[in-house]
Amino acid sequence: MKIYLLPLVIFLVGCDGPYKNLEQKYPKGNETSVKALTPESLVLTSQHHKGAFSFRNMNSVQLADSAVFISLDSFFHDPVEIPVSSITGCSCTYFDKDNWHTDLILGKDGIEIGIHLSRATKDWCFKNNLPVITGKQQRDWLYNKNALPSFEDYVQVTREDFDYQFKQACMGY
Repeated sequence: MKIYLLPLVIFLVGCDGPYKNLEQKYPKGNETSVKALTPESLVLTSQHHKGAFSFRNMNSVQLADSAVFISLDSFFHDPVEIPVSSITGCSCTYFDKDNWHTDLILGKDGIEIGIHLSRATKDWCFKNNLPVITGKQQRDWLYNKNALPSFEDYVQVTREDFDYQFKQACMGY
């Protein structure tokens, strides 16, 4: 009997959290023909939910010009379409050279989406003129619920400066 309860518990836990918030606010619209990334993991953290919600080897991410499409290979989760305009900026969470995430920060939603080992997502952030949020700003926003700086007047930096800022964010600065 215990063996059958474990999947039920996992199902019930998996239905809550930040992904459910994304499903409600950003239901998927039209399909996109952009090639899907299949990162090893997708990690969601939130100002509103304790802990990190990790989806391993069961997701696809499509980085279109106007939105990010996320699909989890699960009957219990619907795909989402997050418009670029809902993404405040990008950052990096670094554990070691083989374990780091490009983070998409949804400032108004209080959600951070970490995409494992994704240089393509980093490039997408630059292409879409999204600012790099420093490691300190990211931590203060996520854990202390401090406001992120206003990026209303953000001016695209050079690729070299963007890469430097991203590296600094990976180092926690």
